[in-house]
Amino acid sequence: MPPSVERRRFCRSVRGFTGAEKALLIAFGLALVIIVGALVRRGSQQAGGDAARVLREHGGSSPGRLQTVGDALHAGEMEVPRPRPAAKISPEAQDLLDAQIKSWDRDAAAQGTLKAASTSAGFTRLAPEEQVRLLAYAGGSNTAVSGPARRALQGIVGLPYFKLLGEDEQAKRLREFLTQQPGLPELVTPDEGTFDKTRESVKVKVSGPTEVPGYAFRSGKADAHRYSVEIDGKKIDVYRPKTLDPKAGITTSLEQIQKGLAALPPESLRLVRSVSVNPGQNPDDARWALQYRDPNFRSYMTADENGQISIYPTTDPLSQTVVDTTFIHETGHTLSLIQWGKPSTDKRWNGWKAAIEKDKLHVSGYGRASISEDFSESLALYMTYRRRPEMAELRKIYPNRFKILDGLIGK
Repeated sequence: MPPSVERRRFCRSVRGFTGAEKALLIAFGLALVIIVGALVRRGSQQAGGDAARVLREHGGSSPGRLQTVGDALHAGEMEVPRPRPAAKISPEAQDLLDAQIKSWDRDAAAQGTLKAASTSAGFTRLAPEEQVRLLAYAGGSNTAVSGPARRALQGIVGLPYFKLLGEDEQAKRLREFLTQQPGLPELVTPDEGTFDKTRESVKVKVSGPTEVPGYAFRSGKADAHRYSVEIDGKKIDVYRPKTLDPKAGITTSLEQIQKGLAALPPESLRLVRSVSVNPGQNPDDARWALQYRDPNFRSYMTADENGQISIYPTTDPLSQTVVDTTFIHETGHTLSLIQWGKPSTDKRWNGWKAAIEKDKLHVSGYGRASISEDFSESLALYMTYRRRPEMAELRKIYPNRFKILDGLIGK
């Protein structure tokens, strides 16, 4: 039968193999072992290379530090790459997020932005304090800071491209959002009508004018009219040029000034001694243009340590709310000069410098210009919202600055 025939070809004798046949079997077996070993080694090296590429593409170890499976086998040892520990949202950030999502129950867009940011893999890679800072900055209901920040955040996390990024790249984009602060308003400017109730609560009386020949405006001497604006018994002299030059720009009206002074909180009002409406541009603008690197820079208001506020012509008309907030801003310069002197030379400013570094977020675009402007913009924000519900949110964004202002102004 065929099977017997084949068996006989392989085993000529039941008594055993000849010497030559034994040698042939041994050689054949060794060849099989070598071939199988080579195939295993080649497959393991290829698998190790694939693993290295995957790790590099997804944020794993660098090629220089990665040991492929084939190399490990060749060395007689195995090094298995450790998986990254699962990151998560910190308890403080989660509590803040839950409260914000609940507060935005009628605003699907706001909820969507916060959820898109907080559920991204990149968000979980942020440090706990970064998570809280981002949510506090962009998740609040205030329109002065959080509103613009949230719209800018939506422009990042709302893009389909963002979801395709790796977690480390997502985290990088979110950190850039915190450091660059896209959407940050140029000036602290609350909603129109914010100070109307403050004005309604004070008594205002205006008298004058009295002619003052050759009054020393900062932009140069000119004949002036002096008015007396009385706010709850405090009298403030207001000087305006007798003759206005339309080519110089738009001049703030006496009515705007009276309303702006009436909007000042008592702590700011007591710092003001006089107001001068200059007929020309601030002579220091050339210096400020160099310092702020803005060739078109023009001052609107300035103030000194004596409480003398100077107003200059503008190229565009300003709303009453801008005038109101700028008056508060200028009293910040007076207050800081009284308390700490000049920031360029006085070490008493070190506490405010430290507060800026700890808060890590700017108050406004103009506040970036210098430490003194940061203080005045912070004071404008603080004074505007001090008695309003939004203040709790703003304290979470600027806790260290506001703590200092609490000491200077009082809660």
